[in-house]
Amino acid sequence: MGFDANEYLGSSQSLNAQMVKEKGLVGKNLLIADVTEEKYPKEDKVDIKLALHFAELDRLLVLNKTNVSILRDKFGSDTDSWGGKVIQLFLTKVMYNKELVDSIQVNPLDEQPKKGALPSSG
Repeated sequence: MGFDANEYLGSSQSLNAQMVKEKGLVGKNLLIADVTEEKYPKEDKVDIKLALHFAELDRLLVLNKTNVSILRDKFGSDTDSWGGKVIQLFLTKVMYNKELVDSIQVNPLDEQPKKGALPSSG
């Protein structure tokens, strides 16, 4: 069994949206290759976050609680079932430290490609 997505809903850290803009990833289909736990030291504790690894990218996407919830609701709470699924990324504005900032949000495709088929961007 993979990780239980329900355990990660308390996370609040997300990857910098600038990379998504610069690489032109908004609206592109991305294949989830793996889901891992990443550790981030924070003051006197260590935050553990779920992260997505993509077949098309050498960078991972650290998931915030909104994205964990979206993926859990679409693909189930066992993260092993997320591998091989296709999502898109888009940017949205959120309040963070009293400022409106860009945030990455995942969009799981309603229609997943058949096994072995390459995902194409719409």
